[in-house]
Amino acid sequence: MTKVLIVANRFSEVSPQPVDRLKAEGWEVIERYHEIGALREDTFVDLIKDVEAVIVSAMDKVSSRVIEAANKLAIIASRGVGYQGVDLEAATQRKIMVTNTPGANADAVADLAVGFIIALARHIPMIDRRTRRGEWYRIRTRDVYGQTLGLIGLGDIGKKVVKRAVGFDMRIITYDIVQDPDFARRFGIRYVPLEEVLRSSDFISIHVPLTESTMDLVGQREINMMKESAFLINTARGGIVNEEALYQALKDHRIAGAACDVFVEEPTQNLKLLDLDNMISTAHIAGYSDKSWSAMAEMAVDNVIATLKGGIPPNLVNRDVLDKMEP
Repeated sequence: MTKVLIVANRFSEVSPQPVDRLKAEGWEVIERYHEIGALREDTFVDLIKDVEAVIVSAMDKVSSRVIEAANKLAIIASRGVGYQGVDLEAATQRKIMVTNTPGANADAVADLAVGFIIALARHIPMIDRRTRRGEWYRIRTRDVYGQTLGLIGLGDIGKKVVKRAVGFDMRIITYDIVQDPDFARRFGIRYVPLEEVLRSSDFISIHVPLTESTMDLVGQREINMMKESAFLINTARGGIVNEEALYQALKDHRIAGAACDVFVEEPTQNLKLLDLDNMISTAHIAGYSDKSWSAMAEMAVDNVIATLKGGIPPNLVNRDVLDKMEP
């Protein structure tokens, strides 16, 4: 019997329908959830044997060793847009398709990014903490309406942030190596160099993938370009912002504040950064809404079903694998 292994935590938490679809195909579904963080490699090696498909989260590490142990595997389906934990080259060499779920959680991530903007401007977390301690802490806060929003990346999520920001009558500038002039004209957005985004924005929100070229994209030099009154938001990936540079800038009040949903190490152990009053931190939950959770699960199952039925999955990442398939 065809076996589908699911290690993406709480995969069927919102709805059993995605798993039910796999079972309706007559396949055995093995759900093996684990503690927060990546599944242990030794455990993964044992689980992956004799399964034709595996559904993982972006945090799960599908190493070359795991792939070598996968004697029947046809597809590694990531629940989420990220697939950085997969050894893509090893998978391609073994003729294993790798897929993701682009766009499924874009609305949820955009919601959190805008929520961070408001929370930073109005100091909501800090004031909440002090009010709970019995302090009647009233300070002058910042406006969001009419301010300048700088986006680093104007892909699916960045565009959804724009649609929310126009309700605040924000001036929007963006830096992206791939441009969409029609969208920019429709919403009055200017494409500018990264340096101008950093120097001119009141709020800077990051929406680019983590690649070799975006690692430490925002470091000490870049943060020093920002206004002292500016806020930095990262709901993209840990590693794009240099955490030590961010810590020093926040500690020295070089910038007004920051909000991060993502960190270099997850769960993060960077407690000194999290301890700062002008820092808001969440546990990589930007895409964790009921709607997005369900959509990601359904898309992952779409990819698995298409592959195991001999087709090309709709969200194939390693398209080079097709060249290795027999005609």
